[in-house]
Amino acid sequence: MKLLSATILVLCVVCMSCSKHLSTNPETLKTSLWPLKFGNNWVYSDSTFSDTSFTGAYQDTAVVLHQTLSDNSGQIYFEVYNPNGWFGSGGYFSVDPSNTTVYAFDSASNSNYLFFQIAAQDGTLIGNGTNFNNSTCPIQENQYGFATTTNINGFNCYKNIESSTDCKGVVQETIITYVAPGAGVVRIEDYVADSTKNNNQFLQYSQTLVSQTIN
Repeated sequence: MKLLSATILVLCVVCMSCSKHLSTNPETLKTSLWPLKFGNNWVYSDSTFSDTSFTGAYQDTAVVLHQTLSDNSGQIYFEVYNPNGWFGSGGYFSVDPSNTTVYAFDSASNSNYLFFQIAAQDGTLIGNGTNFNNSTCPIQENQYGFATTTNINGFNCYKNIESSTDCKGVVQETIITYVAPGAGVVRIEDYVADSTKNNNQFLQYSQTLVSQTIN
């Protein structure tokens, strides 16, 4: 579908450089918020919907490629290739050493941004920013973290909720991301407003983990 826009958060631009793939401790990967290592892959079941019904389903695979980038602090970002799914192609991700945060790197704007974070309390505002793609009606982006876990197909997942609200106060889009330590991204739900139905939101896309290969 899409890699989340870097406009969602106000974060600093970092200097990135190519690097050789670095090995990762297997014991660390077992508890990593997202086990990013060359060859690891995740098979997802993707579903699409209209405002009234289910419209289709297909499977896609996200795989960690050999290419990595590093920022000026030495933190490594791994390329996740998912051309038919949410992450797209050419996206780079990194788990912070605290193992509470996943950052993404947007090569188009040469900046990193917050992709996911576990919060200390439910509903904590963990990031915000303004999207000026429509200069006449900017979009306010807010991202919230949660401490309580949700069971998704047997995985105990933390979640983030991202909301996009226009200048008229209408929530145009809500994205819910579920992540389980040791497994990674388990489910993504994308809700959008229906302008013909009082801007009530409906689920237009979901991506749910079916199987994984963690080396």
